[in-house]
Amino acid sequence: MNHGSKHCVILNEGAGDQACLSARLDMLESTMSQHGLRADFRVLSGNKNVDPGTVAQEAVQDGYTELVAAGGDGTVAAVAGVAWRSGTSLGVLPMGTFNFFARSLGIPEEMGEAMTVLARGQTRQVELGLMNDLVFLNNASIGLYPAILEQREGIYDRWGRSRLAAYGSVPGVLLGRHRIMRLDIQSDGESHRRRTALAFVCNSAFQLRQYGIEAEDEIAAGKFALLTSRRGDRRDLLRAAWRLARGKPRKTEDFDLIFGREIVIDLGCDRCTTALDGEKREAEPTLRFTKAPGGLAVIVPEAGSDAA
Repeated sequence: MNHGSKHCVILNEGAGDQACLSARLDMLESTMSQHGLRADFRVLSGNKNVDPGTVAQEAVQDGYTELVAAGGDGTVAAVAGVAWRSGTSLGVLPMGTFNFFARSLGIPEEMGEAMTVLARGQTRQVELGLMNDLVFLNNASIGLYPAILEQREGIYDRWGRSRLAAYGSVPGVLLGRHRIMRLDIQSDGESHRRRTALAFVCNSAFQLRQYGIEAEDEIAAGKFALLTSRRGDRRDLLRAAWRLARGKPRKTEDFDLIFGREIVIDLGCDRCTTALDGEKREAEPTLRFTKAPGGLAVIVPEAGSDAA
């Protein structure tokens, strides 16, 4: 982190353990001060209509030269999109449930250690994904998985945010009715057709590795991985979705896998819900997945440090 620059921390009040705002701000300011860092804070309240991207854009317009996203992957993705478009660097304080993006870069989930990365880290160009013109970090999902996320929000509201609560969101959705999508897919010009209840486009070798899928070479070569659940019977679908939600899919049994630098999916419907890094969006009839040109400068641990 450049100590001579203006930094803005965009804090999602609803992320993580949802400790009271004043206590969380005190903790962050104290920890930053211990590391010789100073920053202004802009807080995303519990109002779900507040868009992190809008707050980040206002910070850029106000002259901040570095954005720090304090929240989960959805918050980080929204701030990252603004940072990428404005040529601003991004710092990350992981405060979400899974923190796939931070973990993939070796950024610790423990706050003091994450602050050390902000203070002493180096910048690294990181490839972002685009779904049409929307930035995503780790994944975009279509079909059954966004429904699981919607159920998850209700459980979070009642029981708080945790990985255990996230897993608890799955059974209720799986026991309902599921629409089978008819997808026309173009992957680097090659045509595929799939009848599936769930499609999952992944930009993260780290997340795929959590799923037991080794794809380091393909992701390093600038490709996405597209997983589609196999048709099977109801029991097969339930098993596949349950394993994916828990991060333990079985590629050969549950999913077909396609790699491509550019993937275009015709949904065959006017309206469909997607989710980008866990945040729901209304989808256009055709989705085009490409890499964001130039990548994004993200503050990561120094090479050779314990956090790297």
